Amino acid sequence: MNILMRMSAALLLCIAAGGAAFAREKVNVSTKISDVVNNPAFGNYGRMIFPLDEYYYSGKTLGDLRLTWYSCINPSRTADVINHMLD
Repeated sequence: MNILMRMSAALLLCIAAGGAAFAREKVNVSTKISDVVNNPAFGNYGRMIFPLDEYYYSGKTLGDLRLTWYSCINPSRTADVINHMLD
């Protein structure tokens, strides 16, 4: 019962904050690029974190990210930078 009450309180807080409680979750190399782009914490600017045209990048997760003009991508560092942006 106590767990159910805590979960309900967390859900209510999240709804009251407009989903911001979930928006601040840490990302990792398994996080989908689309989840980063659509993260409410970035508002309408999340789409600008990665190239706007999907022609310039490939991959579904931060760990799979490949850019056409840059080959030295460190997935862990990419996740660290995004987490810093979320803080």
